[in-house]
Amino acid sequence: MINYRRLMSQTSEELVSIVQSMIKENQFSEITTLLTDELLSEYKNAELYSFKARSYLKQQNFESGLFYAE
Repeated sequence: MINYRRLMSQTSEELVSIVQSMIKENQFSEITTLLTDELLSEYKNAELYSFKARSYLKQQNFESGLFYAE
């Protein structure tokens, strides 16, 4: 289970590191769940948006992947 309160206490760099570890484990579905629009809006980090886009693309959800890539 994802602890969003704990995540929101992380720095942007720490969250990037967490997601990079998830990518190495091919946890693409979990990444798209983790990186909510609220969280992305809070951090305003282009790398996090790209991770969400990449995760959607890996799941062959091209429409959502392109949306977050923009």
